[in-house]
Amino acid sequence: MTFQKGVPNPVGRPRGSSYKTELFMTGVMPRRMEICQLVIDNAFAGDTKCLLFLAERLFPGVKDLAVQFSLPDTVKEEDLFRLGEDVIRLIGDGSITPEQGQIITNTIKTHRDSLVIKQLIDQVKGLNDKVEKLEK
Repeated sequence: MTFQKGVPNPVGRPRGSSYKTELFMTGVMPRRMEICQLVIDNAFAGDTKCLLFLAERLFPGVKDLAVQFSLPDTVKEEDLFRLGEDVIRLIGDGSITPEQGQIITNTIKTHRDSLVIKQLIDQVKGLNDKVEKLEK
């Protein structure tokens, strides 16, 4: 449907009607304390939906605490396997959360990948040296 200039939309919002925001501000906001008290009372009465609603508002997205761990100055590939086992043990005994364990494990994997790349670079350099010696 194409709108004609100067002709109002026949299916649009009627003149004088309020926007949803205005209705909310005039209808709900003046009673917000009553509504909050009702939700709290229902939560204490055992309404799990109200309890969950309050918990989500009072404790939004609780973040994990920082985990501190140290690595030896030089870490070998054999050490990384042991570190992975240590992380699993710490998760098992409740010292760290599974999410924290995953972050640590990802850090260990990244370090392992760096070690592998370093080994590959060293091997390529060694092969290049051998090729250069053969070419002389």
